[in-house]
Amino acid sequence: MPRIKPLTAEARMDQQLLAAIDKYKRLAGIQRYGDLGPRMGRCAATANSRLKSPGTFTLEELRLVHALHIPPEDLLLAFYENPERK
Repeated sequence: MPRIKPLTAEARMDQQLLAAIDKYKRLAGIQRYGDLGPRMGRCAATANSRLKSPGTFTLEELRLVHALHIPPEDLLLAFYENPERK
């Protein structure tokens, strides 16, 4: 059986951000990730690219969080590492 490397702190935070975006995307009735592009002020290809590598989001593009009405509590783990997980 292959060894499994534990996720880095950055990878865990990226997963939290993507989980929050996915949850509120579905609540807003948005089917495809590319449809988030206009809400980010970008094209569908850019939206897909940013979601594949969340570390490349710009501040302007992260305003998507506001457009999807994601509450701050759901984003805390995406921007601050949970000290209980260390």
